[in-house]
Amino acid sequence: YAEYGTVLEIRDRVLLKDGCSILSTVGGRRFRVLSGGERDGYDTAEVELLRDSHVADEHLPSLHELHYK
Repeated sequence: YAEYGTVLEIRDRVLLKDGCSILSTVGGRRFRVLSGGERDGYDTAEVELLRDSHVADEHLPSLHELHYK
């Protein structure tokens, strides 16, 4: 398991003849994985949703620079 992840919202699903699906998703809230397991052949996890920290306006330019490096 990854230590952190993103909750995905499924926007669309295409079901293929072989039973597989193609999903269109949009990322939402971030989370931290507390523990992982398996149920009925699927990976499961206990997670903690994270809150984003407010960034003061004066720090935005350096944050943008860091993001786009």
